[in-house]
Amino acid sequence: MSHRTATRSFVIALALVAVASFGACSSTSEQVSEKIAKEAQKELKLPELPETTCPKGAEAKKGEKFDCTLEIESSVLTIKIDFTDDTHFTFTPQGQVFDKVEIQKALITQAKAGGVELKSLACHGASYVVISVGKTTDCKATDNAGKTGTMTVGLDAKKNPVIKDLQPDA
Repeated sequence: MSHRTATRSFVIALALVAVASFGACSSTSEQVSEKIAKEAQKELKLPELPETTCPKGAEAKKGEKFDCTLEIESSVLTIKIDFTDDTHFTFTPQGQVFDKVEIQKALITQAKAGGVELKSLACHGASYVVISVGKTTDCKATDNAGKTGTMTVGLDAKKNPVIKDLQPDA
């Protein structure tokens, strides 16, 4: 699977999550958080429910808008929530969740295309790498000669991972 295909799969998965619903007309913030966690786990194929936090008083009510956060392996991803009626909501992830092995392969390929041969790359997270829109994450890079450095990774306009900087260690 190519990096572009892997990334597109996550984007498609997140798009499928875009509309969810509640059985009851009114839901508490705990019920909202639980529903978001279940949808995220299913669509992102996470092994366990992410810790999800929504504002106190968040309700399933037409016109309600608020942000919730998902904690995935100590990383936080903000989700914008918008209730379209009393039982249905859309949510928009403010970033991307990547399979750690897949993103590392894709970034090594990007570095190679830029003329940098890497032997290995280690990004944080046990299984996933979370990158929020407008933020970056650092990965430890090792070249074929054994020299190490820091690769700073962000997202492009389509929420694909992109190398922002690569600096050798001092």
